[in-house]
Amino acid sequence: QNPGEYLIYAALTLSDVAVELSTKTRTLKRVFDLHLNPKHPAIPAEYPYATAVDPRGRTLYVSLHDGSAVAAVDLPTGKASLIQVGRQQEFASAPSSHPGYLVASPSGDAVYVAVENSDLVSVIDNNPSSPNYRQVVANIDVRLPEMQQMKILGAGPNHLTFTPDGKILLVTLGTLNAVAVVQVSAGEGNTLRHEVKGYLPTLWYPHTTEVSADGKTIYLTSGKAKGTGTNK
Repeated sequence: QNPGEYLIYAALTLSDVAVELSTKTRTLKRVFDLHLNPKHPAIPAEYPYATAVDPRGRTLYVSLHDGSAVAAVDLPTGKASLIQVGRQQEFASAPSSHPGYLVASPSGDAVYVAVENSDLVSVIDNNPSSPNYRQVVANIDVRLPEMQQMKILGAGPNHLTFTPDGKILLVTLGTLNAVAVVQVSAGEGNTLRHEVKGYLPTLWYPHTTEVSADGKTIYLTSGKAKGTGTNK
């Protein structure tokens, strides 16, 4: 809108808000109230954690780490709404599903959320022409097959990134010391299919991952180890 201006969106963890900052004027432009759940009367309660702006610039998504939800902020109006993700809290002080990092698909039609305490990656429809716009349309279970069979939790998805072609979603699994490789393909109609193809071993507690521009190299950080590499 303003030549030479870029906007930065930040989650303020202890204030239950997100803010819009201008690189041109170096000022705070807007504050978005994310304290939307009437079941959480105390402030702070939601712990805004990470942000993602859809490529069309219409929606700011903010994960609420202690709120078992993602806030969808309509940027033209500044109004926010809640999208529940993962297991919901039984009472206000119960453990959250801990949604964390978010990433938009290269097409911009979906936003993916790592839901750490539920071992899921939730998929939010971001296509404005879809009847499911700004709703969860799929949940990817990133646990090992044995964990799913035994009905135990503990994969700990904490970061997401796409390969440049958008066909592979990489999910770091902090508590499994691995990266899940999820194939993304077109399903029936305008839906997407997701299949966990396998797991890449890593060092202790992989925390973030990025892919090189040519799609040939994965870069990882380890949250609890010295250096990076495989777990040989």
